[in-house]
Amino acid sequence: MLVIRLVTSPPLPAGTFDDVRRRLVAAGTLLGCLNDLDLNVSVVSFRADDSDATSMLSAICEKIGAPGSVGRAFRIDVQTGSGVTLSDEAVRSMAVAVHGTLRAPVYIARRTLPAAAWKSARAMGWSRDGLGPPKNAPVLPYSGSESRGIAIEIGPPLFLFKVQLAGVTEAQAEKILSAVGGPESGFAEVGTYLVAAQRNDRNFCVLELSDLKRTPPARVLRVLGIEARRYGGELGAGAVLSHLPLQSLLDTLAAHTGLQATSAQVIETHLGASGPGQS
Repeated sequence: MLVIRLVTSPPLPAGTFDDVRRRLVAAGTLLGCLNDLDLNVSVVSFRADDSDATSMLSAICEKIGAPGSVGRAFRIDVQTGSGVTLSDEAVRSMAVAVHGTLRAPVYIARRTLPAAAWKSARAMGWSRDGLGPPKNAPVLPYSGSESRGIAIEIGPPLFLFKVQLAGVTEAQAEKILSAVGGPESGFAEVGTYLVAAQRNDRNFCVLELSDLKRTPPARVLRVLGIEARRYGGELGAGAVLSHLPLQSLLDTLAAHTGLQATSAQVIETHLGASGPGQS
């Protein structure tokens, strides 16, 4: 089983976004679907069997179409579970499918590094306006394409979080992020990106965590909060941008509020149970 996350920048149009969401809901594979205007992205996550991944990606890309790729960048994070590998043939099948449907150059990279090191090695990271420009030569070029490109990244799960640093300048925000994502931070499993710096000292950032056990989100957020206060700022509203284990959320809740909760106390864990008249 794979978890696939599609990130598009700028966000998908409302009609296309709804079409993609309905397609994945009908298939029973949707894990998350959101538009984030602060980060200038759409993020869609879904489950797929190894054998179905290419067909599902093709179906989604057909909803977007070549006109929808104009001026837009795409990143497809193919996240493999423990002990799961994806053959080069399978990856190339995905690449060929999206290449033709979106009429865009394709960049491929296998992630073998933790998030901090991956920041400088990956094919497409983040920029001040959402997804950044590709860094490498495309594996599948597309002459005359008006798309900014499609990056396919294959590797273990990489978890995305949005964080707001309020009350600090852009330069101060960069220094705060370096405390958890810089070479001297000690957090090898954390990549940090300042994506949007807006007026009124509202800075929106993306955190990428490659190992939630070695580096729990609660610990990273605690350090960010300490660093923000040093500059007279604070952590503002954030968001989870990817599918992640429920226990990680409960641990973060406990760390920041003191509330101890179990998965059985979360309403969503009781939804979807099969029974008479239920599907």
